[in-house]
Amino acid sequence: MHPLSGQNIILASAHGKEAALAPLFYEAFGAEVLVPPTLPDTDLLGTFSGERDRPGNITETMFLKVHLVRQQYPDTPILVSEGSFGPHPAVPLMAIDREWVGLWLPQDDRMVAGFAVSTETNYAHTEPQNVQDLLIFREQANQTGPGHHLILDYDITSPWLTGQTERVYHKGLYTDEALMVAWSAYLNEGLPNSARLSTDMRAHHNPSRMRVIALAGADLIQTLNRRCTRCQSIGFELVGSNAGLPCANCGRPTKLPLSKVYECQVCDHQDVVPVEATAADAMYCDWCNG
Repeated sequence: MHPLSGQNIILASAHGKEAALAPLFYEAFGAEVLVPPTLPDTDLLGTFSGERDRPGNITETMFLKVHLVRQQYPDTPILVSEGSFGPHPAVPLMAIDREWVGLWLPQDDRMVAGFAVSTETNYAHTEPQNVQDLLIFREQANQTGPGHHLILDYDITSPWLTGQTERVYHKGLYTDEALMVAWSAYLNEGLPNSARLSTDMRAHHNPSRMRVIALAGADLIQTLNRRCTRCQSIGFELVGSNAGLPCANCGRPTKLPLSKVYECQVCDHQDVVPVEATAADAMYCDWCNG
């Protein structure tokens, strides 16, 4: 029997990620993913809207979320998720969504993680000048499917500190009425040319992101189902690869992986496993395409 079979799992999120993750864990292990009403505010560890920066990198922030929740649930597995958005490293005009989902295992005090990356994201922002700009951007934001919300934020003169400004955020905008109310507020109190309209990247307001979170969750479950070949601990993780898969045309080594490296966090055992493919297409060969 798998150690997670029939267990309760606490999800450290207030953004509805259980919709993407709970079905996966129930199908795989019969485990229930729960979001308790007393959950600490994980937005204290960063927001996509820019109000609050992450206190560290992705891995550090995931462990900080675990630390927040384990004070209330020290003996229960804790599920955490973090995302990152930005330009594609090879195609700067294309946006990319990277998602990590990790499960902290209290019996070993360790985290097993899954990962997914996708260009199927609507991540974008603009500086609107009029109502037409709002409507055009909203249409673009929903090209990957309906249900994507927006955020309008802008500067106002601080009512507390002379000569200082504060940033105001209108989140979860979807309907014409909500957009118009936020835009009117900006025209009435916002400082000129300070408005920014962006896609709301919170999971419960962004179906495209929710789909990538589900892919990361599936990758995590695949790892949780993989056991160390020495000590049989769950979570035998893929930690690297060795390049050199031979070209099918000339036989020379390519940059594609020849083998993958798996490692156990419990006993540090490693396995080097050959990939299933026996040769690489010539399109990946530097020699054939030189």
